[in-house]
Amino acid sequence: SVWADLDHALLTRRYPHALGGSLRVRATCVDTGGHASVQAYKFCRARKSRRVWPIKGDSGREGTKLWPSTPSRKNKGNVPLYLLGVFAGKSAITSRLRSSLLARQRGEGGGPGHWHFAARDNIGPAYFEELTAETCITDYASTRGGRATSERRRRWVLRRSDLKNEALDCSVYSYAALHGLMALGLRLERPPRPSHDTAPPMIAAPTPAILPRPMDIPTQGKIASAPRPEPTRAKRPRWEP
Repeated sequence: SVWADLDHALLTRRYPHALGGSLRVRATCVDTGGHASVQAYKFCRARKSRRVWPIKGDSGREGTKLWPSTPSRKNKGNVPLYLLGVFAGKSAITSRLRSSLLARQRGEGGGPGHWHFAARDNIGPAYFEELTAETCITDYASTRGGRATSERRRRWVLRRSDLKNEALDCSVYSYAALHGLMALGLRLERPPRPSHDTAPPMIAAPTPAILPRPMDIPTQGKIASAPRPEPTRAKRPRWEP
């Protein structure tokens, strides 16, 4: 089944590291929206210790943090459900893509915030079309007379109605998983420690090829925040590499 295949991938897949060895999957965000919510809740509940987190995107409100301070239990599965600020996530992802393209045009091949795509993954035009499927637009409220007011709302929409955005959504969820790990104590300042052992991974789904540090992201002339998650007073498991 799809769930069995996913479980096998989370347990066994490793990613080669330039310093040698490999990196294991560290966290997963599983979208619980759609028609399979109950199965998704059940899957995540059984793998909570491996940091397989059930998530759901909010309505795209600007200003909402990408990773919430506390999860919600208002769901049919009564599981800790993490409501993601997808506006901030999409703003961050799009900004990194834009800055990476500009750096490449200047002849630069890396640096903080640069997004690397592995040639071995055989990524084609269809993937990048999905990754760039949305654009940020601004809506202005109008009065009864039809005149626009200063009240405005920004939101992400498909550039064309026939486009798919799964690659963008998955990238946002991976970036959110990174924020979730940081909320548990992961620090990006520490160098990665590739592993040569054969022990099963602690957790779930691949993060993007580059792991950008959460920061304020300039997008289309405005600042969209992808904030660092704030720890809550409740006791949580400490990060363990």
